[in-house]
Formats: sequence, structure tokens, C-alpha cells
Amino acid sequence: VKSVSHTYQSQELDEDRLIVLIVGETSRGDHLSINGYTRETTPKLEKIKNLYSFSSAQSCDTLTLRSMHYMFSPLRCDNDDSRATEAAFTKILSSLGYRIEIYSLQTLNAFYHYLGYDKLISKYAVVREQESGTKDKSLLPYIKKSIHEYRGGKRLIIVHTLGSHQSYFDRIDKSSEQFVPACKSADVAMCDKDELVNAYDNTILAVDDFISSIIGMLSHKRAMLIYTSDHGESLGEG
Repeated sequence: VKSVSHTYQSQELDEDRLIVLIVGETSRGDHLSINGYTRETTPKLEKIKNLYSFSSAQSCDTLTLRSMHYMFSPLRCDNDDSRATEAAFTKILSSLGYRIEIYSLQTLNAFYHYLGYDKLISKYAVVREQESGTKDKSLLPYIKKSIHEYRGGKRLIIVHTLGSHQSYFDRIDKSSEQFVPACKSADVAMCDKDELVNAYDNTILAVDDFISSIIGMLSHKRAMLIYTSDHGESLGEG
């Protein structure tokens, strides 16, 4: 990977910025009611002011690692080689004085090294330290602590979730199980289409709750939050 060879300068050198970038997993934009989906899957986000949804965004790939390279580097979707050969945009932010923190429920440590970071807490440490296992809410204590300790300066917090990854039932709490009957099998072939969609939409409800919780943490900070999923997933179409 090429190192950053340019000198970057912020237009507002003394301006504090706290940015939270949530990278979701397997969450489809067309299953978010904020984008017009007929089911109410994002009730909390719909009540938040100054929130914008870029509903026509598309992923470059359906595999997480390849998609992440496209998202964080200058690679274009029409580039057949999905391995980034130039520095990630996080390296540019780092050169502008940003502290980079990554909290993840995935195990892409080599990719996180490509991004560069000042602090990394990934899946196995999270599972070891938290009682909620691989549910996204296990990441909330780390994010809350980082935001609480933020006293100014430039900081980028990257949150890499499991979102809507199979098996769907493992991604949610009982409170998110609103669409029933829902598929509870790791083998989706054992479930009919309606059960599969119900289970998937329940994960979107959990995503809605997760994002809204972090927005709440930022309510008294000068901050910006960005959410994007790495890719979607077929639910039996075609």
C-alpha cells in the first residue's frame, strides 16, 4: 500500500470535529422505512431532525472485505482488482490531526491496519469483555466512553458492526422481534420466504435502535454521524 505522499491542509485548522462512521453489515436500503419501505423498520431514525438518507447509494461488492476496500480507498467500482493500492482516506484524516479509533465486531485486523488507527478493539476482545456477545449493542460501552471522554480536537470513531448478518436471530434482542413468525434457523433453506423476511426486518429494527442510541450520545457534542452498510443480501429474489 502506498503511503500518503501529499501534504494536506484543513481549511479550518482549529475547528474541532467528532465524526462517527458506522459501517453496517448486510443491511439493505430498500428495507429501511426511512427510504419508503412499507414496514416500519426505522421508527427511531424517522423522528430525528437533520438526518439525511442517500437512498440511491450502491455497494461495489457483495463480499465484506472487498466492499470495504472500495469504501475506504480511491478504488472505483469498475476496477476489477478490489485490493487497494493507495492510502485509505483515514490516513489523510490522520495527517490532518485526527485521532482514529476503531471498535469492531468483525475480525478484519489486517484491513484495520491498512486504515491506520490510534486505538483498536475488535471482536474477540469485545466478546470477552461484554455479556451481550456478538450483538451490536456490545460495542456501545466503548463508543459511549470515547464520546464521553472527548473534550475537543479531531476524532474519527469507526464502528464496524454485524448488523444484519446471518443468522438473523442471533443479531437481535427479544425487544426487536416484532415481525413474526421469524426464521430462527441458521440454515435459511429451512424457512419460508415470509419467515426469512420477518427475521431480516427484525435485524433492521435493531440497526435503527443502535444508530439512534449513538446519535443520542452525540446530542451535546459538535459532531457528525455517517452510517453505511457494506452491502445488501438476497432474500430469495430471483
